[in-house]
Parts: sequence; C-alpha cells; structure tokens
Amino acid sequence: MATEAEAATIVGFLESEGIRAVYDKGGIAGLGNMWLGPGIGRQQILVKKSDLEAAQQALASLQEDA
Repeated sequence: MATEAEAATIVGFLESEGIRAVYDKGGIAGLGNMWLGPGIGRQQILVKKSDLEAAQQALASLQEDA
C-alpha cells in the first residue's frame, strides 16, 4: 500500500467482509513516518493465515467490479 489512508480503507473493506485485518507501517517505512509525517511510507495489510484465501478473493472481487 502506498499510503496509510489506502491501508485503512482496505482493512475496513476486509472487515466488512468478515475478515479481521490490520495494517502495519513496520520496518524502515515505519521509522520514516516518525520524521516524514503520517501517511508516508509503505503499509502492509495483515490477516490471519487461515483468512488469507478469503482476503485474496475479496480483494480480487474489487478488481473485477472496477
């Protein structure tokens, strides 16, 4: 994910589909956010391994609708 806002939107979508998800700024990007400000740096969407396939299918359905 490019921005924190995008990550939050995707997490909200996944949760509306019944899939628990969070996003993590992590790594260098997370450290960069301390100096560069919020919303800058790469985000990661995290789901449980058991929910991975459902999350991938839900996100793929968004691409099909576009």
